[in-house]
Amino acid sequence: MAVLGSTAMLFFTYFHPHGRILWLPLKWNALFIAINSYRVGRVLWDRHVAENWMSLELREFGKEHLAVMDGVDYYKLISIGVEEVYEEGELVLHQGQPNPNIRIVLEGELEVLRDGTLTYVVETGNFISEAGLHAGLMLKGDIESCATIVVGPPFDPTGENNAK
Repeated sequence: MAVLGSTAMLFFTYFHPHGRILWLPLKWNALFIAINSYRVGRVLWDRHVAENWMSLELREFGKEHLAVMDGVDYYKLISIGVEEVYEEGELVLHQGQPNPNIRIVLEGELEVLRDGTLTYVVETGNFISEAGLHAGLMLKGDIESCATIVVGPPFDPTGENNAK
């Protein structure tokens, strides 16, 4: 809309009713058109990259678990993230250990233990954050984990092999 409006103003300033070209407004409108065209092009490019440069598996994960997030923002999150792979029973984080990160569970479950007691299970699509980033905060200083996080066994619908 801004590009169209500025383009219309270009014609008005060039073919002004006084018969003289208004050079200063003409140059400003040309600058605004260039800036707005760049911004529109950047938005379209970012959407293209987000839709085509991510693996099918990550796109499906985003649609299933983070559908409320814009595709471009999801791509930016995925592109700065680091994938960590753990085996069942392996320690992800120990209580009191520095933890300034956000961890999203892509597959499997994590058991969260506070002082050795199982408090809850983090399932696929959920995340863990100590820094307040999930709430729009950026807590300063050293941020320590308030719980121990261990990779749990896969969920068993019969309940026989689930954590107690």
